[in-house]
Amino acid sequence: MANSKFCAWVLAAVLGAAQAQSTDHIGRYESTLSDKDAILQVTQDFRDALVNKDGKKLAALLLSPQILFSSPPSPNYVKKRQADGEPTFNGIDPKGAAGFIEFVATSKTPIEEKFYNIKVTQDGHVAWVSFDFEFLENNRIENYGLEAWQLLKTVDGSWKIFSVVWSSHGAPKTLSTATISDPAYRTAQRLVPVEGTRRLNIYCTGSGSPTVVLDAGLGDSARAWGLVQPEISPLTRTCAYDRAGLGFSDPSNRAGTSANIVDDLHRLLGNADIQPPYVLVGHSFGGMNVKLFARTYTPEVAGMVLVDPSHEDQSSMIWDIDPESKAQNQSYLESLQECKQSTADWVEGSDLFKRCVGEASPRYTPELNAVDTLLAKQPARRQAWVSEFENIFIASSQQLRSANGSLGDMPIIVLTKEPAKPTARETQAMRDAKNQGWIRLHNHIATLSPRGARRTVVPSGHYIQQDQPEAVVAAIRGVVLASRASKRYKQFTIVLIKRESVLNEDLVSPTNDPCSPASSSRQWREMIASCAGESTSL
Repeated sequence: MANSKFCAWVLAAVLGAAQAQSTDHIGRYESTLSDKDAILQVTQDFRDALVNKDGKKLAALLLSPQILFSSPPSPNYVKKRQADGEPTFNGIDPKGAAGFIEFVATSKTPIEEKFYNIKVTQDGHVAWVSFDFEFLENNRIENYGLEAWQLLKTVDGSWKIFSVVWSSHGAPKTLSTATISDPAYRTAQRLVPVEGTRRLNIYCTGSGSPTVVLDAGLGDSARAWGLVQPEISPLTRTCAYDRAGLGFSDPSNRAGTSANIVDDLHRLLGNADIQPPYVLVGHSFGGMNVKLFARTYTPEVAGMVLVDPSHEDQSSMIWDIDPESKAQNQSYLESLQECKQSTADWVEGSDLFKRCVGEASPRYTPELNAVDTLLAKQPARRQAWVSEFENIFIASSQQLRSANGSLGDMPIIVLTKEPAKPTARETQAMRDAKNQGWIRLHNHIATLSPRGARRTVVPSGHYIQQDQPEAVVAAIRGVVLASRASKRYKQFTIVLIKRESVLNEDLVSPTNDPCSPASSSRQWREMIASCAGESTSL
């Protein structure tokens, strides 16, 4: 025993000495605004050189024509090159950067490279730049993916590229044409009381932890996730639900604000005995709801995926750029009052029907559309979605602004639709400003955690989960796996194992152990939040 203590003392002394000699941190130099601007200018000059087919300007951006300049090719591409007379081709183009410069200078068709989500990391005279890219020839996307550069600051103060690597995906993806057909979305699956006799509908599939909770967009229901839920269920338990008054859930006498929705969801999960931790997934207005849930019940949330989410500041951003849109929004809101109050016979094809019920969506089977039409004719359904619309830019937005507190470093992924084209009443400059503002707001959400990231999904519209469901599935999968490796998840696991032990063996009573199971699901949720609350970082 004495020898063990001596060895431990010696080891501690050696480690302490080693630590004393090590640097305080890896990066010694702070990034400067002027350097970052200069680095971003390199990306702009690179794009300009391609558009103008200026080989000399492109070459001047590189440290030398012999820099690393390569993309990992697909096996099929390697086989094709070998079959086309290059039997020794191993995937690395021997011409490298020099070949690309020659291609740019001699191209007979328009070429362009577009960059999205540019990230710059700098430490003194070394920098890394990464971004999503699209490479276009003759205005057609020929390749897209992820690209990364390394840059050096030379003695004359200019930044030069000394390596370029990129992924290769060939022709761009097209919008999904898949149809949602699961009959589970045609009827209530599980109606759980949340307030007296008022119930919310929830549909859970799969098993495992953390539980993925799906919240749909404004006025929408669980069926919106019909292409995503089946793909996540093999990984972990996945639950989609209908907010109050929507889908098959009972109406509420409360306004459709984010705070009321979060309160309902927390009650629903507790009363349904769906224990934390949760990975919250929200589309559009649902993104605001899950963000407020994460702010309100932070210890219970392991991560978030936000699918083209609404933002508490989006209305002011849009109205500053386009003042007329504020009046249009108010006019539309006033027109919705007729939808909420009308008792007229709802005739398909009438203006009232089109405005208040809408047309059948090709995303759903005729059977699902028929059920949705019946539900949309119900006054409670119309009142619920109108109430959400009335509050999204006022009460709900203010609730989000008032919600403070750290989210720790939980993994967060924000998915953004591709930039929209201008409408008939918008100038290109106005639309560009709105697109840039939308990205800026989504970037803000990603910065709520040091493990936050934002991705643009191309091509896609607002319903990314239906246009590109695999992109949403990949994001959820990534956050689930990241959360399972986190400190917070391990804390939850320890407490849950302890709970099961107590339930099975009845060894500890709640009065003796603050982390033992309480008598009700709600008490248990409060207890587990308390036990896991000592460290809310992942």
